[in-house]
Amino acid sequence: MKFEYEGFLNVLKPPGMTSHDVVGYLRRLLSMKKIGHTGTLDPNASGVLPVCLGRATRLSSYASDQNKGYRAEMTLGWSTDTQDAWGSVLQKHPADWVQKQVSKERVLSVMKDMTGPQLQTPPMISAVKVGGRKLYEWAREGKEITRESRQVVIHSLQLVDMYADKSGYPCILFDVECSKGTYIRSLCAEMGERLNTGGHMSYLLRTFSGPFFLRDSLSLEEIARSAAKEELQSMLKDLDFVLQNRFTWFLDSDQSKDFQLGKSICLDAQSTCFDEILRVYGPDHDFIGLGQLSEGCLYPRKVFLKE
Repeated sequence: MKFEYEGFLNVLKPPGMTSHDVVGYLRRLLSMKKIGHTGTLDPNASGVLPVCLGRATRLSSYASDQNKGYRAEMTLGWSTDTQDAWGSVLQKHPADWVQKQVSKERVLSVMKDMTGPQLQTPPMISAVKVGGRKLYEWAREGKEITRESRQVVIHSLQLVDMYADKSGYPCILFDVECSKGTYIRSLCAEMGERLNTGGHMSYLLRTFSGPFFLRDSLSLEEIARSAAKEELQSMLKDLDFVLQNRFTWFLDSDQSKDFQLGKSICLDAQSTCFDEILRVYGPDHDFIGLGQLSEGCLYPRKVFLKE
C-alpha cells in the first residue's frame, strides 16, 4: 500500500499558476488524489496557499474561514474591467492630472474610512458560483451576471509607500488584514473611486492565511526536493493546526472510544462554551475530532479515528 500524506502544507504559490494548477501539480508529484486548497488565490498573485492533504481536506472550511493578510499595490489613474492590471482599460486619465489629485493625506483618509465592515460585490472574474456556475465562467462568455453584495471586514489598512510607475501614474503600496471573502482587487477599485481618479490592483502577495505565514511557506521546488528525500511528512502541519482559535476538551479512555463511535458524551461539568465547536482530544492528548457542546452533552461533529 502506497504512503498517503496527511496534514496541511503551506505552499508559496508562484504567479502565473491558478490555485487549481497547484493542487494538480501536487497530486501528480505525490501520487495521491485527496488534496485540496483552502481558498483561491488569483493566478497573477503569489504568496501563501494552504493546501490540505489526506484527512486534512475534511477541515478545509475551518482553514479558509480565518482572516487573511496581503501586501498589495494599487495603481491610480485608470480602471479596468477586471479591476487589475491584466484587464481591458475602461477609463484612463492623464498621469500629470492624477498626480495633482492625490496626496498622502487623502490616501490615509480613504484608508481610514474603509477600515471596518464593508459591503463588497464579488467581481465577475471571481470563483463565486451563481446559477450553478462560477462567475469567471460567465465572464468568459462576455456575460455580466447580477451579484449580491456581501459584508466583509477590513481589520486594518496600512500605507507602506507611495511612488510613480514608469509612466508617471501614482502607485500605492499597502498592507491589509481582512476577513474571508474579501477581494483586494475590488478594494483597490473602490479606493480609486473614492480618490476620484480610478484605480486597479497591479500587484498582490498573500502574506498570511490564518496560522499560515509567508516566512514559513515552501516553494514548489522545495516541496519536490523534500518529497524526493521522503522528508515531506515532517514539514506538514498536524490536523488540529488550523483549529488553534477554538477551545479544547479532553476525554478519558471510555469517553474517547464512545466519541469515535459517534456517540454523544454526557458531561457533569458546566461550560461557557455552549454551542461552540470544540477540538476534542483523547487521554493521550491525541486529536480525535470536533465536538459541539449543547445541554450538558458533547456531540461529535467530525471524528478522526486513530490510525
